[in-house]
Amino acid sequence: MFAGDTEGVAPLLGRLKTALSVDGAIMEWTMEPVLAHLQPQLSAESNALLTALVAAMSFPDKLAGLDQFALWREAEPRGLD
Repeated sequence: MFAGDTEGVAPLLGRLKTALSVDGAIMEWTMEPVLAHLQPQLSAESNALLTALVAAMSFPDKLAGLDQFALWREAEPRGLD
């Protein structure tokens, strides 16, 4: 997943988890071109997680859907500094 670098990704997901829990942090993003560009380089699971992350950053009701991914569930919330 993410080129096999789950240890490198986990701290980043932890920071994102904290950032998305802040009121007003979520806004609509247009990421379809970026996702389409990255898709051939990602595993199916990584692509699904990234797509779900983009959805959660745009729509607060999608945040709970990230819990289906073990990497997200296991990420410890971390400070943003």
